[in-house]
Amino acid sequence: VLADPVRLEQVMVNVIGNGLDAISEEKLREISIKVKVRKKTVRFMVHDSGPGIAKEHIDHLFDSFFTTKEDGKGLGLGLSLSLAIIRDFDGFIRAENYSKGGTMVTIGLKRTDPDTAESK
Repeated sequence: VLADPVRLEQVMVNVIGNGLDAISEEKLREISIKVKVRKKTVRFMVHDSGPGIAKEHIDHLFDSFFTTKEDGKGLGLGLSLSLAIIRDFDGFIRAENYSKGGTMVTIGLKRTDPDTAESK
């Protein structure tokens, strides 16, 4: 993929960190990460076993300063910054309630030829 590895790492830290927060009170505490390489895209899927996303929050997850955390536990910038970074890479990021419970965050980036690509 054509992406700055430091910025992409920041996205993953933000997404996984939110997942860790979501599972902190759960009996089953799992986070799984899958990577699917397709002909034109690479998708990273991060699933947590937390309670999922409340309906009233789902449309605001990537808004700046939106948080469901207690005061002092987060500013609500992680996912909005992640969205901006992924858009800089001409990709997408979305979050949804997973059919088997928890939340699934999917990040999609264009696949490039490593011999002709320069870091973005």
